[in-house]
Amino acid sequence: MAASPRVTEELTCSICLELFDHPLLLPCAHTFCRQCLRDFWTRSTGALVGKEGVDGLPKNTTLSNIILSFQEDGQRQKPVPDCDVCDVEPPRVGFKSCSECYLTYCKTCFDQLHPMRGAFLHHVITSPAPSEQRKVIHADTVAQSPRVDSRKVIRRVRSMSPLPKEQEYADRLRRSITAKRKEMRETLKTVQDLLKSTEDETEDQMKQIKALSSRLHEAVAEREGAMLAGCTRRRHEAVTCCYGLISDAQALMLELDLLEEKFGQLLIKAPMVDISQVAIVKSTTLRGRLHEVPRPRPLQTVHVQQVLRDMDFLRETEIPVPVITDILPRPVSKGPAVIEVKWAGPVAGTCYRLTAWRKTQKGRTERLVVDDVTGACHVLLLPGVDVQYHLLAAAIGKKGEGDKPGVAEEVTTYRGEAISEEKVFRTLPYVNCLSLRFDTTYCHKLIAVSSTREEVMHRKCKLANLSDAYPASTCRRLDTLEGAMADTPFPPLPHMYWEVVVHFHVIGRLDDTKLICDFGVCKSGMEDSCGLVCDNHKSYCCYLVRRQRYINLEFWNGPNQEILARALTVADLQRDNEKTLKLGFYLDTPRRLFAVVNPAVAAGSGSVLAQFHVKFANLVFLCGLYCPDQVLATIKHVPVVNIPTIVAKLMRAHSAAAEGAAPR
Repeated sequence: MAASPRVTEELTCSICLELFDHPLLLPCAHTFCRQCLRDFWTRSTGALVGKEGVDGLPKNTTLSNIILSFQEDGQRQKPVPDCDVCDVEPPRVGFKSCSECYLTYCKTCFDQLHPMRGAFLHHVITSPAPSEQRKVIHADTVAQSPRVDSRKVIRRVRSMSPLPKEQEYADRLRRSITAKRKEMRETLKTVQDLLKSTEDETEDQMKQIKALSSRLHEAVAEREGAMLAGCTRRRHEAVTCCYGLISDAQALMLELDLLEEKFGQLLIKAPMVDISQVAIVKSTTLRGRLHEVPRPRPLQTVHVQQVLRDMDFLRETEIPVPVITDILPRPVSKGPAVIEVKWAGPVAGTCYRLTAWRKTQKGRTERLVVDDVTGACHVLLLPGVDVQYHLLAAAIGKKGEGDKPGVAEEVTTYRGEAISEEKVFRTLPYVNCLSLRFDTTYCHKLIAVSSTREEVMHRKCKLANLSDAYPASTCRRLDTLEGAMADTPFPPLPHMYWEVVVHFHVIGRLDDTKLICDFGVCKSGMEDSCGLVCDNHKSYCCYLVRRQRYINLEFWNGPNQEILARALTVADLQRDNEKTLKLGFYLDTPRRLFAVVNPAVAAGSGSVLAQFHVKFANLVFLCGLYCPDQVLATIKHVPVVNIPTIVAKLMRAHSAAAEGAAPR
């Protein structure tokens, strides 16, 4: 039987508002806890309780026994608390309690919400204690209690209030439960969507199977009708032939009867009659005509299999839809635009049709169709340059080999065609391949230009071959820079590409950080403003320099006064002292892009070595040659054979950036 609130109030200390702990009896017959009286005695000087102080007060034994019995009865009557975080109604019975969280968990909630790891690892977990109701302190109770220590009451009230840490954890736990509930709802929705999509897909597949079955039945019925019609036709021909033979045989029989009667009469008159007249009856011809009667052939298993192979529906399959994965324009300097198309087609041996079309300025459609394409890529030659095209890929059949050796390939056709999604792309404009020549009259006096004006070298080098070189110029434009320049600035063309071959041979002691040569572009009129191309504020160039035991290729951005962080090692002087490099240069005039590329990587695909944003126009090619006593260096312009595909990537990348930055 639960204790009434009145009994509980009588057994409660009016100072600490808890059950009496070691109750002591005052002379005025009031009872308080021993610790409460000690606390009060230490702070008060006017209360007299005897010489021995609080310890001399008598113990209220009767009240102590009543409190002990009350506590034992309460412990027996208090049930195990329910789970504090369960979503089900009614909540499950508590399994564990956490002294840090001040919560009781059932088995399921404990495993999910309070795993013994992370922040929960050091929490103290106990068996669930009987539930207790927290007391509520009213102002009237405090006012009616004699000599209540206000600080004690305030401290007790504060201890009964939720602590900030507990409140924060409770909020975090509540948010965790809410997030977990939201996650479970999303999971449930995902499962429901999966169930619905599975049912829809299954329904679609069942419809497709029924449609295919209907097609199969129609094809079988059609083939059955054709076979039965053939058998009926052959039977009609055989029956007609047989009836004709029967008529002829009956006519011959009648003729034999007449001959027999005639011979009978002749035998009476002339017994020795010649019987050669019987040979007139052509029975042999009649027997020969029996072989001409068409006979139905036996329907053997081989014939049945042949019929099944010949049936169209058994050779028809769901045609795979090709997916165009990449459209790669190749840079060209003349002729049609070259486009490499790649697609994904999982069935080997499938034939494809590629269709590309564009709208002309007059509004007409110009179309290019390529049939019987196999494989997964094809190169298209399109007449339009720097124009927009539309492209479709369609799977139209499958090629397979014959069943017997020596049988030619046959094409397995499909019902209809599988057409890919339409792709829109733009062909690249022409790239002008330049054939640069060095100026023989405006180069430095120590620089020799070959008779073809394509190659330069230093006159002071002892290994330089000057037999076919131009004589030293007297009209020099370059006095400070020991180098040479092109005979004319770059023309105002949108896209230009040229290639240079650099050869060096170390023949002496080349000190560290010594420059071998440099070459690049410079603003026209500023060629001789500095002794080095790679120190000119109006140039963009690359140069060869010694760094310890290596020869490095480095890059210079003149307007920014910086050496690019990327440096490439081209030679190790401990292993080889001679090297030949081939470099390509691409200049995009509209977008002011200048790039140095390596055209010899991956069979002409190329790689970008450095890129510059040019800040001025009217450029000219410029080069310099240094250290002639230690190095033989030559720089030569060579004709372009194939433009590397990396140029196409540069053109497309900057074109896309320009389109994205354009105002709409």
